[in-house]
Amino acid sequence: MPDEMITFAAIGNAFLKAHGYEPDYCNTEEEARIKCLQLLENSEAYPVYYFDSDTTGEKLYEEFYTEGELLDMNTFMELGVIKNAPRRTMEELMVLFIKLIHCSKDQL
Repeated sequence: MPDEMITFAAIGNAFLKAHGYEPDYCNTEEEARIKCLQLLENSEAYPVYYFDSDTTGEKLYEEFYTEGELLDMNTFMELGVIKNAPRRTMEELMVLFIKLIHCSKDQL
């Protein structure tokens, strides 16, 4: 485990910036949802609502793998890779990214 953990907000903001957006910090989830529905195609700001977790027993880091998966914990310094995960086509990945970036009423 690395000495410094990265917050979800930092990861989310870096993701948005990598796709040409700046976070538009909202005070409530509802505010973020409403602003998301009003986004224009050329918007540079993307509404986000980050909140403190109230989960009991929260861990410093998360591991998402099952017993049957082959892990590579050496290729990257701060990230493990599941080597035998099903491969997705580039088209499937692009659809996922588009859904993440452009929310709609059906996705909320």
